[in-house]
Amino acid sequence: MEIKCSYCKQRLEEEHALWDRRHDKYFCSYECLDGWQLEDPKKNGVAREEVGHHTMVCHHRE
Repeated sequence: MEIKCSYCKQRLEEEHALWDRRHDKYFCSYECLDGWQLEDPKKNGVAREEVGHHTMVCHHRE
């Protein structure tokens, strides 16, 4: 099965794809926030979803 980022639709290798269980979405990468709150979920044109202490991020969104 081909996996694509839910935001930029870029094809992801299975071992690099990050899956957000709650929203059933895939992301390009993640950042660890250590519990910090995000000021703006779409800041700098980057799509983000919080998953525990990790924030799933799409770096390719325009």
